[in-house]
Amino acid sequence: MIPEALPHTFPIENRRQYFDLWERDALGNHLRIWKTVEEIPSNILEVMVREVNPNGGGGLVKVVAVATLRKWKSSQRVVYNELAPDELATMQAYIRKVNGIVYLEAKLTSRERLPTRPERMRQAIRRAKRYEGLQALQIVRERVSVQDYADIVELLDAYPGHVLEFTAYACSVGWAKHSNVIFWELRGYLWLIGAFLWCGNLIGTSGLT
Repeated sequence: MIPEALPHTFPIENRRQYFDLWERDALGNHLRIWKTVEEIPSNILEVMVREVNPNGGGGLVKVVAVATLRKWKSSQRVVYNELAPDELATMQAYIRKVNGIVYLEAKLTSRERLPTRPERMRQAIRRAKRYEGLQALQIVRERVSVQDYADIVELLDAYPGHVLEFTAYACSVGWAKHSNVIFWELRGYLWLIGAFLWCGNLIGTSGLT
């Protein structure tokens, strides 16, 4: 759930602005992060260990068993990320709203045919199909929770022209209750005007997937 005081009076022009909002949970649901091993819930068996970058984001270290982490010496430069259930991904998508029209590029997977070898976002988008207008919104509505759909609509209205990158899963995930969507990034930077047109592929970097 996005806080009521959504800070959308400016475009997101760089990763530092994006992470400032992300850290305040102002951009929808995301994977859980723990600063210490002691904070990790007992039902979590593996986590992604990431280096902390003061400019936003961080470098991937490795996926490690929590039991192994408890033997490590803690570091202030490391955080522990919840792992995304990539094998349960039902939609990997880019969505944006330009001049009042919603555009969606998405790779869809039915619950009956979940991937045995999950794809990274950039790979999935290469085989994505394109939708627009009411059809795009209907496809999203059918695959995400009520709260996630409300967040998507709110973010599109608050940040017109920005690209929202997300994955929907066949299970609950992340810090928000009753959510089956992870929002990887919302960006209005690194985009030329032509990138918003409906004639070319979207370009950019993926999230944690």
